[in-house]
Amino acid sequence: MVFDLPDEQSEMIENLDRNNLLIVDSDIRALASLDTAFTNQGFRVLKHTNGKIGLVSIRRQLPDCVLVDVDLMDMCGIELCRSIVDGATTCGIPVIVMSRPANQAIVQLARHAGAHFYVAKPFDPKVMLHLVNDAIAESRSWICD
Repeated sequence: MVFDLPDEQSEMIENLDRNNLLIVDSDIRALASLDTAFTNQGFRVLKHTNGKIGLVSIRRQLPDCVLVDVDLMDMCGIELCRSIVDGATTCGIPVIVMSRPANQAIVQLARHAGAHFYVAKPFDPKVMLHLVNDAIAESRSWICD
């Protein structure tokens, strides 16, 4: 006997073995580049250019990791980071804050908001992949210990 699962359940089962990454960046080229790099590494990538829509998606999807740019059109990425870290259902999701140019004040704001890592643009995609994998592994160790 074969059971047909609703599309949403099939997608959830299919994605159990894949890392889910959500990216919020108002730069469409940066989104496309990150999407390609992470999809090629087996990630399921969700992306948004709008911080408020991104936050709703984060709360619904509960990704394994979130990349957030500081300069979003509708809100500050630092505030989005803080909302994720302070959320009851999202507090365990690691957030990596990205910004250009790098300066100590932004790094400090990101850390105070609860960012797992801060990465200055432009960055090496291999370094970002490493950071995302480390953040996911660390967040999973908190749950499994």
